[in-house]
Amino acid sequence: MTVYRWVHAGEIPAVQFGRSYRVPRAAVEQFMEQAGYEGFSHQSDDRRSGTVG
Repeated sequence: MTVYRWVHAGEIPAVQFGRSYRVPRAAVEQFMEQAGYEGFSHQSDDRRSGTVG
């Protein structure tokens, strides 16, 4: 199942901006842990979507 479907099914929270959806990082981490993905951990990532420079 895709994240889009999970959002529409209410299984993962998201905020709609125009035609796109934003899912909070904490919600993704919690969802992955509940889904049984062991070893899933947040690793620092300096990249930020939508920024330049």
